[in-house]
Amino acid sequence: MGISSSTSADGSVLRTSEPDVARDLLRSRFARHELNVLGLRQTLDFALRQGMLYDVAFHLVSYGRDVEVTTSGWHDFYLLQLTLSGMCELVAGDADPVGLQPGSVYVINPGTPYRKRWSGDARQLIVRLPRRSLERVASADSANGPVIFAPQVDPDAIDIAPLLRFLWAQVATSRSTVRSLAIDHSAVRHLLTAVLHSVPNSVTHPAVEPLPSSLARADRYMREHLATDLAVDDIARACGIAGRTLQDAFRKHWRTTPTEHLRSLRLEAAHRLLTERPFEVSVTEVAYTIGMPHLSRFSRYYLSRFGELPSATLHRSRAVRRP
Repeated sequence: MGISSSTSADGSVLRTSEPDVARDLLRSRFARHELNVLGLRQTLDFALRQGMLYDVAFHLVSYGRDVEVTTSGWHDFYLLQLTLSGMCELVAGDADPVGLQPGSVYVINPGTPYRKRWSGDARQLIVRLPRRSLERVASADSANGPVIFAPQVDPDAIDIAPLLRFLWAQVATSRSTVRSLAIDHSAVRHLLTAVLHSVPNSVTHPAVEPLPSSLARADRYMREHLATDLAVDDIARACGIAGRTLQDAFRKHWRTTPTEHLRSLRLEAAHRLLTERPFEVSVTEVAYTIGMPHLSRFSRYYLSRFGELPSATLHRSRAVRRP
């Protein structure tokens, strides 16, 4: 691949001029997406800097050309974006286009497809906020579970920008191995709390349309019955609503279907087992544990989601953890 690596004042930098390479670099960190270079010149001046703070991933991204990125979304994290320079235009789901100017903050919800145009001089700090971590912090304010952020740029949200810049400066210039895990964890909780109270959402900002309680119940029921052969009507019955009502709620609020959401939860659970317990499980055991006993189908969905076969994840996890 045409990737070069160098070191700058804010950490190591991955660079490439090849659109396919840039797409694959970000696909491995976020989700499957398409990248189109706008204009006659089909090369980039792509740069990626990255750092971790406990379970939150920071990415400083620039393309150096006008580009358009499209994706069908993801289910296991929120994507917080702070525009540092240039201009981006974002269309998330069926919401109106939003202009992201320098200093603006925007959060994309799980399950939301989007299209984003970058100007050639645009730079964004993109932060992956794990869904489970954010919802755990949000539970202090509400028992409703899932959080939905408003599809808008709120002027008050810029108050969080100094915190994001400060945390980025720390993670970009220091190794996680020399920082205190407890301090990193505390900093993440502070960040998630600040996001919840700065960016309009269904938990802390009543003006945002709340999620139907049936979605939280369905999500919880699916997580508790991953190994069970579930049909949509089974899930709806457990939530006390009709199957059609559940389908409509998923499409309206999470831009997905109950079946796709359940599959995503199962794949996330499989990935956790393969990475966190590599010496205790096999691929076959994992497939049965998460309710996807057809191995070829499981492997196909897993490859599409994570960019590698489950056997490759298991092999790599064992190699990393082997004494």
